[in-house]
Amino acid sequence: MGFSTVLVVETPVSKDYGRFFEAVFAQLPSSHPGVDILVAHPPKQTKELNFVLAQLYNQVRGHANKGNFSFKFGINVIFQTRRTDWELAFVPKGESSEFGLSDRVLTVEADINTLKTPDFASFAYQQFAVSAVGGTFDHLHDGHKILLLMAAFVTKKHLIVGVTGPQMLLKKKYADAMETIEQRIKAVTRFLQEILPASVSFAIYQIDDVCGPTGFIKDIDALVISEETRKGADFVNDYREKQDFPALEVVSVDVLGATGKEDENWQGKISSTDLRQEELKRVKKQRLH
Repeated sequence: MGFSTVLVVETPVSKDYGRFFEAVFAQLPSSHPGVDILVAHPPKQTKELNFVLAQLYNQVRGHANKGNFSFKFGINVIFQTRRTDWELAFVPKGESSEFGLSDRVLTVEADINTLKTPDFASFAYQQFAVSAVGGTFDHLHDGHKILLLMAAFVTKKHLIVGVTGPQMLLKKKYADAMETIEQRIKAVTRFLQEILPASVSFAIYQIDDVCGPTGFIKDIDALVISEETRKGADFVNDYREKQDFPALEVVSVDVLGATGKEDENWQGKISSTDLRQEELKRVKKQRLH
């Protein structure tokens, strides 16, 4: 799941690395498959994490789009890793890489502005012993990765992941380009193996109803959601109350890329539907040639 190139940044919670990313993309060929972004000083609370992830993914994706990189260009934000096998590392001038990459580091000149950060009082790192998260995870994209990163962040011992089954996806747009349940589970598994610490185990379940595993597994402490699925979280807790299960703490992730709110259907959000549409366009173009 990881890539051969890593961009190392120290504190994106208090620094704007936009120009650094711009300078890096000027040096990458448009055929480059993707980059890892290694954050040297991890966030400590969920709102802080949300802020950092939204900033990094929005900025890096924006530069990839401007540079005409493939819509499949991959971006992985990493906070903890045992990897030292990157072929190339980019680091802003004035910051250092302490990950055993000294012989492969390119120092980049770029203006980095200081950010005024808001109050981040929220849930803490590894606050919950057992957490759950669910989704379609079709063509695993930036929004999915942020959701899984948040779930990994708050979990201390075990993470339960639900992946939507095919019977619940029959009415999805551009269904011909939908990945199979096996492909989606494989992508989620590979990403979790990349981001979860060794001390945290995980299990993946196929979701065939609204609640998924949260409807039959009692011992769960928290549910990680995208803000657009808040009503689903309320339904889950209502159902659990009827089963005499404890209510779940709800950890919410902002909708990545959204310029509109709920009553505007989260206009601008990153969507698997859009990626399926792009995939069908790519296949059609290949057939014409």
